[in-house]
Amino acid sequence: MKSGADIVLELQSEASSSSVAVSDLLRKALLVARKLKIIDQEPWIQSELEGYLAINGNYDALPKYRFVKSKIECELCSSSGTEFLDPLLSGRSPSHPNESAADYPCPVPIAEIERTIKGKTPDNYVHLSCPPGVEEVFIETMKLPPSLVQTVQASRLTGILDAVRNKILDWTSELEENGAGRMGKHRKAVTFKEAAVICGVNERTVKNWEAGKSTPTDWPGRADPVALHAFAVTRASQAQTKKAIKNTARCGDMSSFAAPSKRR
Repeated sequence: MKSGADIVLELQSEASSSSVAVSDLLRKALLVARKLKIIDQEPWIQSELEGYLAINGNYDALPKYRFVKSKIECELCSSSGTEFLDPLLSGRSPSHPNESAADYPCPVPIAEIERTIKGKTPDNYVHLSCPPGVEEVFIETMKLPPSLVQTVQASRLTGILDAVRNKILDWTSELEENGAGRMGKHRKAVTFKEAAVICGVNERTVKNWEAGKSTPTDWPGRADPVALHAFAVTRASQAQTKKAIKNTARCGDMSSFAAPSKRR
C-alpha cells in the first residue's frame, strides 16, 4: 500500500509532465488531500473537477485565472449551418476578433475545458456554454433569445489548465519540503518530541493524543511525517482564522469576512 509520501511524489512527477491530463492530476490531488486530511484543499480541487457553480453556487470562490478574455455571442442555427453573432456589435462585422471582448467568468469543469480545446490550435476560437448570471443579464437587458455562448480563444483556456497544473506543482513541492522526500528514504515514525515541534504543542499533548485523550478528530498519528505536517498546517490555519474572527468581532466589524463582490 502506497504511503502519503509516495502519492505526493508521484503526483508531483505527473504534474511536471504535460502528457498527463490536468483532470487526472486533480483526481489524484483529491486522493492526496483526503489521505493526508488536508481539508482546506478539497473545495478548490472539487470546484475544478465538478465546476465552481456546482460546488459553490456562485462565483465568489472563482480564482483570478478563471476570468478569461472572451465574448458573449448568439448561436444561430439554420439549414446552412451554425452562425455566431456578437449582439454588442449590432450586426456589424468586428474589425478585430477581440472587439467587445471582456473578462468573463469561466466556471465549467476542467474536463469540459480539455474536451473543448482538444485538437484546436492556440489561435482557434471555441465556444462554451454561457456562464449563468452573465446569460441572464444579456437576455434581460438586450432582449436576446436564450441561445448564448461564451466565445474564447483556445490559448486562454490553455492558460487555465496551466494555472491549475502549476498550483498542484507548488502544493506538492510544499508537501515534499515538509517531509515527503525524506519519507521516501525511510519510513520511521517521528518521535513524540518531533511531533510536538511540528504541531507547535508540548510532548505531553502529543502523548495524550496518541492515548486517545482529547485527540483531534483529524489526528493522523506519528507514522507518516507528510500527513503530520499537513495536519499541523491545517490546524494552524484554523487557529489563525478563529483568532481573526474573534478580533474582528471584538472590534464590531465583520465586513472583512463578507463575500467578495461578483465580477462582471
